[in-house]
Amino acid sequence: MILIFSSCAKDELPVIQFSDRSSENTVPEEFTKKIVLETMEATWCPYSPEGDHIAEQNKEEFGANRFEYVVYHYPHDDIMHLEKSLPNIRELLNGSFPCGRVDRLGDKPIYRNLWAQTATQRFENEALCGLALDASHIEGNVLNLKVDLGIGASELDEWDLPEDVYKLQVLVIEKEQSGEEGHWQVSAYNEFAASPFYQRGNPIKDYVHRNVLVDILGEPTGDIVDIKNLSSGSKVSYNYQMDLSGCDSDLRFVAMVYIHNPSTADPTTRRNIVLNSQFVVLGSLQPFD
Repeated sequence: MILIFSSCAKDELPVIQFSDRSSENTVPEEFTKKIVLETMEATWCPYSPEGDHIAEQNKEEFGANRFEYVVYHYPHDDIMHLEKSLPNIRELLNGSFPCGRVDRLGDKPIYRNLWAQTATQRFENEALCGLALDASHIEGNVLNLKVDLGIGASELDEWDLPEDVYKLQVLVIEKEQSGEEGHWQVSAYNEFAASPFYQRGNPIKDYVHRNVLVDILGEPTGDIVDIKNLSSGSKVSYNYQMDLSGCDSDLRFVAMVYIHNPSTADPTTRRNIVLNSQFVVLGSLQPFD
């Protein structure tokens, strides 16, 4: 079991230690397939409001218990950019935006009109593993986040998993951010009557940015997990610490187990894909489901 320390101060590096904290979660025979959409926006991009609106629509369509989205902010001239997110941006979201990756599928981000279609296809896949999150243990200003990775009852030999690197990624998002001039959102839709942003102004001064990525727990691209050597019905636990000083209370944690193979020369052989994910709000517990 691993304990990794993080903080709302974005320039700190994780400190890896050991922990013996146990879990009461029982691994089920089957898991619910859950989806993560990762998008990139910028306060100066006039099309970002539509991307945010579509992502929120997708979440309402599929249900907040099965679908979550994470918004990365562009690394130039955007005060909401998280420096630690640069490796993910370069690897996953390097394209025009607002663009996005559904379950990190494919070799490039896709346009917003394809997010729902791709998510629907991903929901048809069997969830071969699952996650349980416990964000209820807070001592002073320190959160002790427990992540359990469970393997389903089906024989692992039937998975035919490729010999790639498997990682656990834990992202921290803030439900809403708004504020002074740095949060104002440039908009292309002020004169577009069919848009929900019609006559909201350009820039939109009271714009509320949703699901903003504010921290990454552990390594920037995730922590390696030895999933291929786990037996059916087993689980492994990971502990993360996060200093909540200076953080808002509307934090949500998005954890995912994914295949990480970004450097293959032939894009058709890249296997970046999320096996499954899980979500929990600060102060709550989400068991295996």
